[in-house]
Order: sequence, then C-alpha cells, then structure tokens
Amino acid sequence: MNNINEYTESTSEHELFAFLYEKIANKEITVFSKLKEFAAPVLRYPKSHPVIMRCFHLIRKLNWGFFEYINIETHRKLWRELVIQDKQFPYAGDLKTTL
Repeated sequence: MNNINEYTESTSEHELFAFLYEKIANKEITVFSKLKEFAAPVLRYPKSHPVIMRCFHLIRKLNWGFFEYINIETHRKLWRELVIQDKQFPYAGDLKTTL
C-alpha cells in the first residue's frame, strides 16, 4: 500500500497497520487527531478501527513521555484532566498541550 486511498475491505489489517506505523515512526503523525484526519478514508470500514486503536497506543508510547501509561480505565480522573477524548474512539485522544 502506497497511499491510504488504496485501502479496500480486502486489504489486510496488517498491511494497514504497517502503512500507518511507518507514518508514525517517521514522525509524520504524532497525535491521534492527525491520525484520524489522515486515515479518514478508511474509517468507514469497521475492521480498520482496531488498527486505529493500535496506532493510538503506538502514538502514546512514542510521544506522550511520562504520561504514556495513563488510560481511561486505570486513571479516570487524570484522563479527564490531561486528555482531549475522541468522540468516535472513547479510549483514545490527544494529550492536552497546556497542563
């Protein structure tokens, strides 16, 4: 896959993840909102949603520093204070830039 628009229902989840992983690893995508914007053409396919969540975890691990371990299930209060939660993906979001 060379372009996100090449993704179809028959494309494997692994291929989509590898494509997005490269964008994240190269720092082309560093926040979840940018990931969603970039991956908008594939979000209509339900099987892409687990891939997007795996990409969120990768973004969090690479870019959230000290806050990488915060999640809504274990740190509900901190999550509300530190994260701009996404409406479509409630367990994902962007770390607030001003704390």
